[in-house]
Amino acid sequence: MIPRAFAFALPREPLPYDPTQAKRLLAEAGYPQGFDAGDLTPFPLIVRVAEAVSGYLGAVGIRTQLPVFCATKRGKHWG
Repeated sequence: MIPRAFAFALPREPLPYDPTQAKRLLAEAGYPQGFDAGDLTPFPLIVRVAEAVSGYLGAVGIRTQLPVFCATKRGKHWG
């Protein structure tokens, strides 16, 4: 969402967090047991945010993997 402080932001309330509704919608879409979404790689490496997002997705049945990055690999892969 765009912060309300910006002049061009639409005055809309965020949708409520409703994992029960999300599970129902996944079931309607043909995924009653959820699905594997693969790697969830944060950019930049904000691991705590990625862990929270992964938890919210997991709560409704969307399974993700968080790759483990160490300092030496990060320098090699992320510059």
